[in-house]
Amino acid sequence: MRTITITEEQYQALQAVFAQAAGAKPSKAEKVKKEKRTGSLPKGVTPPHLIKWNSYVDSVEASLKELPLDDVWEQWAATNPVKPGKMAVDADGKKVRGPPGPSRVTDEERAKFKVIRQVAMAIAKSRKAAGEMPAEFEHTPMSDEEKAAAKATRAATVAASSGSDSESAAPPKEKKPRKPRTPKAKPAAPEVVAPLPATPPPEENDDEDCMEFAEFTLKGKKYLKLDGGECWVRNADGSRGKWAGLYRGHPVDKLDASVPEPALDEN
Repeated sequence: MRTITITEEQYQALQAVFAQAAGAKPSKAEKVKKEKRTGSLPKGVTPPHLIKWNSYVDSVEASLKELPLDDVWEQWAATNPVKPGKMAVDADGKKVRGPPGPSRVTDEERAKFKVIRQVAMAIAKSRKAAGEMPAEFEHTPMSDEEKAAAKATRAATVAASSGSDSESAAPPKEKKPRKPRTPKAKPAAPEVVAPLPATPPPEENDDEDCMEFAEFTLKGKKYLKLDGGECWVRNADGSRGKWAGLYRGHPVDKLDASVPEPALDEN
């Protein structure tokens, strides 16, 4: 059996190959957080040189509004303003601005010309390039000592603000213990009631076997009728006479003599 010796780099390469063969995703490189540039200001704070520049543009705009519009047009035309280049997409798919367009010093531009911020900024840039900007608006870069002092001041301010925020923050609310749940009582099973014993049939009464005739009148004649509809002629003394037939009720309402007379046990 032969023993193969490999280096650490070869071992790691083999592990990567095995991991890809097994379908494992290659590990992503950790993102390197960019360090903040030395001397940069906190977010939302305007740099001192921009504060002075904006003040200078404000003063130029105010002075231009006091001049005749033709004078302002001439100063603005001397800056050779051109239309900004159109946005396009480069080979990498990024949006870039193309080359500047034609000059804006035209009769069409003159017809709609007025003093706005962009006009004042263009004239201010031209004056600055010509060395005509007053010294009060010139920005003097800070020395290394001033930068270090400003950085220490900002760090102290941030620390003080974070400390005050932590002190003023309300303490976390304590969670109230949950009340124990009371188990719901299950409904009791219905009681099984034993069926009552069957009622014995009533004893036969000999008196109920006795047939009772009822007087019955049909079309002016009187009859004696049983519950089943059997009818006999009623004699003048109230006794049962000859067989009359079976009474057919509504809607026929007549006696059917074709039905034979039933045999009655009169004992």
